[in-house]
Amino acid sequence: MRLAIGAALLMAMVAGPASADTIIGTTTQTILGNSNPSTVEAWLESLLGGQDVRLVKDYTASGEPNSLTLNPNISWDYAVVKFGQNFNAYSDSPNDNLIVVGPLSNGVSNIRFFAVPEPSALLLLGAGLVAASPFVRSRRRRG
Repeated sequence: MRLAIGAALLMAMVAGPASADTIIGTTTQTILGNSNPSTVEAWLESLLGGQDVRLVKDYTASGEPNSLTLNPNISWDYAVVKFGQNFNAYSDSPNDNLIVVGPLSNGVSNIRFFAVPEPSALLLLGAGLVAASPFVRSRRRRG
Protein backbone atom coordinates (compact mmCIF):
# COMPACT_ATOMS: atom_id res chain seq x y z
CA MET A 1 0.00 0.00 0.00
CA ARG A 2 2.75 2.50 0.97
CA LEU A 3 4.71 1.56 -2.13
CA ALA A 4 1.67 2.21 -4.34
CA ILE A 5 1.07 5.64 -2.76
CA GLY A 6 4.75 6.54 -3.06
CA ALA A 7 4.81 5.47 -6.70
CA ALA A 8 1.67 7.49 -7.43
CA LEU A 9 3.15 10.61 -5.81
CA LEU A 10 6.40 10.17 -7.73
CA MET A 11 4.51 9.84 -11.02
CA ALA A 12 2.47 12.96 -10.25
CA MET A 13 5.65 14.92 -9.50
CA VAL A 14 7.42 13.73 -12.65
CA ALA A 15 4.51 13.87 -15.09
CA GLY A 16 2.56 16.75 -13.58
CA PRO A 17 2.37 20.06 -15.42
CA ALA A 18 4.58 22.92 -14.26
CA SER A 19 2.65 25.31 -12.06
CA ALA A 20 2.12 28.83 -13.32
CA ASP A 21 4.23 31.62 -11.88
CA THR A 22 2.53 34.33 -9.82
CA ILE A 23 1.64 37.61 -11.53
CA ILE A 24 2.75 40.49 -9.30
CA GLY A 25 1.84 43.38 -11.61
CA THR A 26 0.58 44.40 -15.04
CA THR A 27 0.94 47.51 -17.16
CA THR A 28 0.75 48.68 -20.76
CA GLN A 29 3.26 50.25 -23.11
CA THR A 30 1.20 53.46 -22.94
CA ILE A 31 1.96 53.73 -19.20
CA LEU A 32 5.46 52.23 -19.23
CA GLY A 33 6.63 54.16 -22.29
CA ASN A 34 9.63 52.67 -24.02
CA SER A 35 10.42 49.15 -22.99
CA ASN A 36 14.20 49.31 -22.71
CA PRO A 37 15.75 47.16 -19.95
CA SER A 38 16.34 50.04 -17.51
CA THR A 39 12.72 51.25 -17.78
CA VAL A 40 11.40 47.74 -17.21
CA GLU A 41 13.83 47.27 -14.28
CA ALA A 42 12.66 50.53 -12.66
CA TRP A 43 9.00 49.49 -13.04
CA LEU A 44 9.71 46.08 -11.47
CA GLU A 45 11.60 47.68 -8.57
CA SER A 46 8.64 50.02 -7.95
CA LEU A 47 6.33 46.98 -7.80
CA LEU A 48 8.67 45.42 -5.23
CA GLY A 49 8.70 48.49 -2.99
CA GLY A 50 12.17 49.62 -4.06
CA GLN A 51 13.89 46.24 -3.77
CA ASP A 52 17.00 46.15 -5.95
CA VAL A 53 16.97 43.75 -8.93
CA ARG A 54 19.42 43.14 -11.76
CA LEU A 55 18.75 42.02 -15.33
CA VAL A 56 20.28 38.57 -15.84
CA LYS A 57 18.86 37.59 -19.24
CA ASP A 58 16.97 39.29 -22.04
CA TYR A 59 15.06 36.74 -24.14
CA THR A 60 13.61 37.98 -27.41
CA ALA A 61 10.85 35.73 -28.63
CA SER A 62 9.68 35.59 -32.19
CA GLY A 63 6.32 34.09 -32.89
CA GLU A 64 5.96 32.54 -29.44
CA PRO A 65 2.44 31.36 -28.61
CA ASN A 66 0.24 33.07 -26.04
CA SER A 67 1.04 30.29 -23.52
CA LEU A 68 4.48 28.91 -22.90
CA THR A 69 6.77 27.12 -20.49
CA LEU A 70 10.40 28.11 -20.87
CA ASN A 71 13.58 27.11 -19.09
CA PRO A 72 16.03 30.01 -19.49
CA ASN A 73 18.87 27.93 -17.95
CA ILE A 74 19.58 30.60 -15.34
CA SER A 75 18.54 31.28 -11.77
CA TRP A 76 15.98 34.10 -11.64
CA ASP A 77 13.60 35.64 -9.13
CA TYR A 78 11.36 37.84 -11.30
CA ALA A 79 10.47 38.04 -14.99
CA VAL A 80 8.71 40.69 -17.07
CA VAL A 81 6.86 39.32 -20.10
CA LYS A 82 5.88 41.60 -22.99
CA PHE A 83 2.94 40.47 -25.11
CA GLY A 84 1.47 42.88 -27.61
CA GLN A 85 1.32 46.28 -25.88
CA ASN A 86 1.07 44.71 -22.41
CA PHE A 87 3.54 43.69 -19.71
CA ASN A 88 3.11 41.19 -16.87
CA ALA A 89 5.60 40.86 -14.02
CA TYR A 90 5.96 37.38 -12.52
CA SER A 91 7.72 35.97 -9.48
CA ASP A 92 9.25 32.51 -9.69
CA SER A 93 6.82 31.30 -7.05
CA PRO A 94 7.50 27.57 -7.25
CA ASN A 95 11.28 28.33 -7.38
CA ASP A 96 11.76 25.95 -10.28
CA ASN A 97 13.50 28.48 -12.60
CA LEU A 98 10.87 27.79 -15.28
CA ILE A 99 8.73 30.62 -16.60
CA VAL A 100 5.16 29.43 -17.08
CA VAL A 101 2.81 32.02 -18.60
CA GLY A 102 -0.53 32.11 -20.31
CA PRO A 103 -2.94 32.16 -21.72
CA LEU A 104 -2.28 35.77 -22.80
CA SER A 105 -4.22 37.98 -25.19
CA ASN A 106 -1.29 38.11 -27.66
CA GLY A 107 1.85 36.12 -28.40
CA VAL A 108 4.94 36.69 -26.24
CA SER A 109 7.54 38.98 -27.82
CA ASN A 110 10.06 39.54 -25.01
CA ILE A 111 10.92 38.15 -21.57
CA ARG A 112 13.39 39.84 -19.24
CA PHE A 113 14.65 37.82 -16.29
CA PHE A 114 15.79 39.57 -13.11
CA ALA A 115 17.53 38.38 -9.94
CA VAL A 116 17.90 39.94 -6.52
CA PRO A 117 21.62 40.61 -5.92
CA GLU A 118 23.24 38.23 -3.44
CA PRO A 119 24.27 39.87 -0.15
CA SER A 120 27.59 38.04 -0.36
CA ALA A 121 28.35 39.71 -3.69
CA LEU A 122 27.64 43.12 -2.18
CA LEU A 123 29.84 42.24 0.79
CA LEU A 124 32.65 41.24 -1.56
CA LEU A 125 32.31 44.53 -3.45
CA GLY A 126 32.45 46.50 -0.20
CA ALA A 127 35.51 44.59 1.00
CA GLY A 128 37.26 45.31 -2.31
CA LEU A 129 36.55 49.03 -1.99
CA VAL A 130 37.85 49.10 1.59
CA ALA A 131 40.98 47.21 0.54
CA ALA A 132 41.63 49.65 -2.32
CA SER A 133 41.21 52.81 -0.23
CA PRO A 134 44.84 52.93 1.16
CA PHE A 135 46.19 52.86 -2.41
CA VAL A 136 43.94 55.75 -3.43
CA ARG A 137 45.02 57.78 -0.39
CA SER A 138 48.73 57.20 -1.03
CA ARG A 139 48.34 58.33 -4.67
CA ARG A 140 46.62 61.52 -3.55
CA ARG A 141 49.44 62.32 -1.10
CA ARG A 142 52.11 61.89 -3.80
CA GLY A 143 50.24 63.81 -6.47
